Amino acid sequence: MQKFLSSMKFAFWLILSFAFWLLLGVFIALSDAYYPAIKDMGNSLIVDWLLNQSTQKPLLLIWFIGLDIIGFLLAISLLFCTKNTLLKHIKKQASLKSYTLFLIHVLFIIIMGLHVASMVFGFKYSDVSLSLNETYNFQNGYSLNLSKVNYMDDINVLKLKYSEIREHHTINKFHYKENSAYLKLYKDSNVIKEGEVHMLSPLVYGSIRVTLTNFYIPKNTESKTPSIKVVFMKNYLALYFFIFYALEILAIFFYIVLTWNKKNTDY
Repeated sequence: MQKFLSSMKFAFWLILSFAFWLLLGVFIALSDAYYPAIKDMGNSLIVDWLLNQSTQKPLLLIWFIGLDIIGFLLAISLLFCTKNTLLKHIKKQASLKSYTLFLIHVLFIIIMGLHVASMVFGFKYSDVSLSLNETYNFQNGYSLNLSKVNYMDDINVLKLKYSEIREHHTINKFHYKENSAYLKLYKDSNVIKEGEVHMLSPLVYGSIRVTLTNFYIPKNTESKTPSIKVVFMKNYLALYFFIFYALEILAIFFYIVLTWNKKNTDY
């Protein structure tokens, strides 16, 4: 059994199944009936979505469970491949190449574990709407205030339909660097961080990230100052993600250098 779980044939069919399942998810997302549900899943921690919203769309829940099963089997395959193939090869013929490939596998296992942990730990609030001088109160004593909005593009564009607005939000038409909002982050009524945020530049305080996602005009108002939508997220593992992803990329690059134009590329 262990030999089968660590085989390339098993891994190949799992990767093929994973790609097919992701493609199936794309087709589900294209459905008007399921797109809002998928958006809600992406806008919250997975554990919160499973507890509160997953049963509303059984097909989406089945798809997610299937994705988890394939991902779990891939992790099992990777573990057994590392244990039964790479470690045995290192014991028989240790080399810099074999140690590097082993390191790549170990780092990938750690990254997969971090992905699973990020679905459970921390918190995430998406599509948080803020108008000028408005304060939004979160759990755990945090609150966010919108103190100022700088919007230099045509405000009438924000009154168009969503599909029409997207045509204007291009690099050439939309000023990503100039359009901004000034936010104040509070903890128990004390300002702990404040600053200007752009759509590609969030407000960061430790493991907390406040990301500006959209400018909009509230319905049934004649306001000349846009409101904004933000994602308020606390990810305890963000720093570790960056560290291990960087190490993984460096290890892969180093392995490519070691095996470049070499006749013997076994491990």
